[in-house]
Amino acid sequence: MLLGLSILQLLQFTWLLLDRRTFLSQQLSRAWQLAYEQDPWTIRSMEDRWQCIGFNHSYDRHIHSTTDGLIQQGCYPHIEQLFGNVIYRWALIIWLIKCAQIMGGFLCYGLYVRYGIDYNDEDSRSDLEQNMSSGKD
Repeated sequence: MLLGLSILQLLQFTWLLLDRRTFLSQQLSRAWQLAYEQDPWTIRSMEDRWQCIGFNHSYDRHIHSTTDGLIQQGCYPHIEQLFGNVIYRWALIIWLIKCAQIMGGFLCYGLYVRYGIDYNDEDSRSDLEQNMSSGKD
């Protein structure tokens, strides 16, 4: 069952990674929201540095209370340029780890089927204990 859930999770994650633009937009929006709620100073410094306001546009989770009319662009293009490739690389690494996890699960299952011992069977248990004590496989 765990292996089935891992496969389902891998399929879902693969589906998300297929659309790079949407994936990055969602991940960066979550990070912006977290910073907006917990560390507004960071957002203020990004808005000041890049001369932008808000995430996607000037009314989307901005910190500056007023604009002088000159700044209308959101900060998303700057954030995507700076962090987009790094986030997408990390997502691909996580995807590879999930693939390795599933392959390891199949390997363990194959070994169990081939060499599995019924621990409820008294003969199998005593054979295993003898092999372990004598150092044999």
